[in-house]
Amino acid sequence: MEFAAELLHLARPDEAETLLRAVVADSPGTAVAHLRLADILRNRGEVAAALAACEVAVAAEPSHAGARLDLAQALLLLGRVAEAEQQLRALAAQSPRNVPARLRLADLARRRGDRDAALAALREAVAADPTHLQARLALAHELADQGQAAAALPILEAILAADPGEALAWLRLGTVRRFAGDHAAALRAFQQAAVLRPAAAQPLVEIAIEERALGQPERSEAALRRALAVEPDIGPAALQLAEPAMLAERPHEALALCEAMLARQPASVPAHLHAARAVALLEGREAAVRRLEQAGRDLGDPPELLVLRLELLRQAGRTDAMRLLLQDAPERHRAHVPLWLLAVQLDLALGDHAAARAALADPPAASAREQAAIRMAQARLAEAEGDLAGAAAACEEALRLHPASPGPHHELARLRPMLFTQEDQAATRTFQKAEFSMC
Repeated sequence: MEFAAELLHLARPDEAETLLRAVVADSPGTAVAHLRLADILRNRGEVAAALAACEVAVAAEPSHAGARLDLAQALLLLGRVAEAEQQLRALAAQSPRNVPARLRLADLARRRGDRDAALAALREAVAADPTHLQARLALAHELADQGQAAAALPILEAILAADPGEALAWLRLGTVRRFAGDHAAALRAFQQAAVLRPAAAQPLVEIAIEERALGQPERSEAALRRALAVEPDIGPAALQLAEPAMLAERPHEALALCEAMLARQPASVPAHLHAARAVALLEGREAAVRRLEQAGRDLGDPPELLVLRLELLRQAGRTDAMRLLLQDAPERHRAHVPLWLLAVQLDLALGDHAAARAALADPPAASAREQAAIRMAQARLAEAEGDLAGAAAACEEALRLHPASPGPHHELARLRPMLFTQEDQAATRTFQKAEFSMC
């Protein structure tokens, strides 16, 4: 077994596989050998065979935590999510202090839109091991993403008080500050992470985002080019560079950046999205829609691609095509908040207030940012129905949920004068009625 591990360490998987198959043939109950064999098979893309090896390992040693984790991972790779969750729950019940199982359960809950379950699983993970860094960072991020930045900050501050050199905590702190709308504080946190991790590209990408938010596009672009110099294959940096190219009306440059990334990562949904936006400028919306249709077929119809198709159709005024596309959307996309919001916006645009009201009464699970967008849709419905006070209240709630969003500020600036006028008119009518009754 030790020799097999050494072969794997030396990147000689074929020899390691031959040795491991001899071990499992001689000792079928050796769980570790089956797990190492499963790892080789999974890395080679033979996931079904890896799953079979994991199942043998679990049968041989049911209490082996790593075996159940690997089994769950193989099931997830095969799209058998319910079975994977069942294995993870069994492991969590079997090992109350097992943190990885709870972290994966939180991730599954987040994917299906159950943010309450995700938060509960992360709290359980931290309770199982209060010193587990990944669990504490994940809990802080989830709290912030659900609009609870005040609860997330003490977690990160405690981590950094104990170890100021923890770069991941600085990255998370920057993200929390960003959620709270404090871009200057976010920038400082990301800069500290970059100091601690000079060979990492991700802090530089985050710095670039904050520089742009603070109105410094040249600094933003410089940070992105540094990120690509550090890690040429980092997709987020290339995509962030594509955005200023688009804003500067250089769609050819943006498209070239996206195409270069897609050559390395053909399944990158963000790269397909940016490329389609560039194509819309270069060749028109119809060409962009065709490109997104093809990408959707190739990638299994990710909802993000469908959202951009709908946006392009909306810009072209093709509401009938939007309606048909929404009707044909896969059932699994119904809880995708941006897609759901576009359906609500279409109802509002078509004057179907009853449909919009019914949808808004039962929204899907959403992050704090998405909840703010839902409140803005509620504001538009209230205004369309003449309830300016309700519209303003919805905008104020959106601002509370996502202080960094400019939309609620703009809408409140537009609504408040109208609201004052409406209130003045109502007061005048009341006064006139009172005068009439006195005559």
